[in-house]
Amino acid sequence: MNSAVDTESCSELPLLITKLLKDLGVSYQIQRDRPNIPAAQRVQAVLLDDSIGAMLVLFPQDHLLDLARLAELTGRELAAVKPERLARMLA
Repeated sequence: MNSAVDTESCSELPLLITKLLKDLGVSYQIQRDRPNIPAAQRVQAVLLDDSIGAMLVLFPQDHLLDLARLAELTGRELAAVKPERLARMLA
């Protein structure tokens, strides 16, 4: 399944993400944005970071990310990845 549905309107995934998905055996499909799909059925992705490393958090688009609860669950103090680090990670 690892293929883009509409390659002309979808940007390419960064090589790091593609490699990670492949290494983990995660099947994925890139689709262009469809505004008619309810936010509860759409996924929001946020890349967080701390002294241990980065964490990609996926959650429904109609929810807010509760960083305090995430810290409770993980024992980590995560914050948004700084733009400079993000650029290095996705290069």
